[in-house]
Amino acid sequence: MNKKEIKWQKQVLKDFKKKSPSKIKIESKKIFKKYLVNHKNLFENNLKFPIEMFDKKKVLDLGCGTGEVDIVLSSFGAKCLGVDFNDISIDRANKLKKKYKIKNVNFKKSNIEDYKVKKNFYDISISFGVIAHVYSPENLFKKLVQSTKKNGYIILGYVEDAGLIQRLLHRAIIRKLKISDDKKVFSFAKKLFKEHIARSIKFGLRSEEGIINDYLINQAYVGNSMRQIRGWEKKYKLKIYSKCPDASIPFRIDPGFQNHELRANIKDELFAISALRSIFAQKSDETIFYKMFKKKGNFISPDINKFVVLLTKILQRKNNSLKNKELGKLKKFRTNISKKILAQSEVIKNFSNKNYDLLSDEIINILIQISKENFSFKTLGNKVKFLFRGYNGLGTTYIIFKKK
Repeated sequence: MNKKEIKWQKQVLKDFKKKSPSKIKIESKKIFKKYLVNHKNLFENNLKFPIEMFDKKKVLDLGCGTGEVDIVLSSFGAKCLGVDFNDISIDRANKLKKKYKIKNVNFKKSNIEDYKVKKNFYDISISFGVIAHVYSPENLFKKLVQSTKKNGYIILGYVEDAGLIQRLLHRAIIRKLKISDDKKVFSFAKKLFKEHIARSIKFGLRSEEGIINDYLINQAYVGNSMRQIRGWEKKYKLKIYSKCPDASIPFRIDPGFQNHELRANIKDELFAISALRSIFAQKSDETIFYKMFKKKGNFISPDINKFVVLLTKILQRKNNSLKNKELGKLKKFRTNISKKILAQSEVIKNFSNKNYDLLSDEIINILIQISKENFSFKTLGNKVKFLFRGYNGLGTTYIIFKKK
């Protein structure tokens, strides 16, 4: 490693020794159960990767932190090796292993950037929340690829560059206010960024201190773009198996694209739109769809089903005769479907356009304010009405590759 890499790594280790960002209190059986359910949902429902695919598989975890993920994967039947450079984290991981009497997990203290992987040895290689903190993200990704067998899987948990924008704004404000004392950073963050932190606790089960330390105390935090990820996919001859959050064409009527260039272009456009939403989304997907379907009368599916059933009934008759009453129903269903398509589109459009206009203006205004010499907490307070509140600022993105 060169001097810059060594300096970077030493600083990250120093910060992570203060408070591990990965620590989840799974010593509590209640929290462990919830953490287990969260990961089962992540793999089975969101990533379409049944937990049986871990059974009896050799798994390498680069940057395992305090070992919670490996403990979960071992419960799915995996044989895991977790590697991390933080001896405090490794000690805790081993205590968890002992507490739960786990035999199919081992932990090793080593710098993952220097660690020599066994090539083509593991069925599955993973790294969650680590690539944002290493000096050379591609080198870490390359190690994951090299360690994985042909037809094996690489599972990466990372922060998209777009989803990182809000947290970078948090950090820029802290820097501009010249808050260098860790205790003051924690105190200030809990006040101004409390909704973001609360959401991270709710979904990630991490502590306040761990979350704040992860991106405000520790300055080594870099996002990865989907364009970069797609470049690695091509370079290392991989194939994307699944992604969460997903970005895919919602409606398809043919078996698949024959034009591979068109398919790639559409994928890139969808990933880009998804990235934009990760900056400006202020409401969760669940909230948007709840507003759309909070009344049964808003559902479009009953009218579509009735429309198809009635058309089929008419066309299955030998004489294909059409009764006046049936004609009236067809026209009614057709009108209802048209109205509901417009109504649903309007709900999504209102959320998207309004959020983009308001939040993008606010980001620019904040950047103008923090560039001024006389910037203060008071002037910031007058400018922040929407940012740092609600759902904005995507967390971890997960992606699975299959090695060809």
